[in-house]
Amino acid sequence: MNEDEYRSIYADVNKQRCVFEKTMLLGFAGCEYSKKLLLAEREAMACTSKEAQPKCLSLLNTMRNNARFSLQVTKANEPLPHSKELKVQAGGLFGLQQYLMQKDPARVEQLSEDQFRFDNPYNQPIKNIHQTVAEAIKEFGEIKQFPYTEIVKAILHFERPSRRNKKGR
Repeated sequence: MNEDEYRSIYADVNKQRCVFEKTMLLGFAGCEYSKKLLLAEREAMACTSKEAQPKCLSLLNTMRNNARFSLQVTKANEPLPHSKELKVQAGGLFGLQQYLMQKDPARVEQLSEDQFRFDNPYNQPIKNIHQTVAEAIKEFGEIKQFPYTEIVKAILHFERPSRRNKKGR
């Protein structure tokens, strides 16, 4: 299956994709409204809530805009490269969650420890995306009022774990 055909089928099968799909597929987060889909030996994530998905999209876009300068992205409308997009998604969500728990958002070491990501889906660093966003909206009133100075610190400190096996196999 070529990429154009895959994208076309993907759009038909996944009508409401999860905007934090990269973060979820890499084991950094869970969400009560997520649903895993399999298509052509690939995984995808769908969002099952019509109310939650626009809030997540608004949050992601606002995190991207607030982090562009720090990530050294000069063009406002260009899509972020995969590694920077992952920094925004995983680092940003984790930073927001940490801030709400009154912990240092920049301490993102836990995100790179595989035992927190893969041993148990209930032990993921970002417990529930929807719950985190809902708690933040309750505390700050609206998405544009979130503490982006603190969230950007987490985005900048996030480093994707190396693909190499740490045990040297």
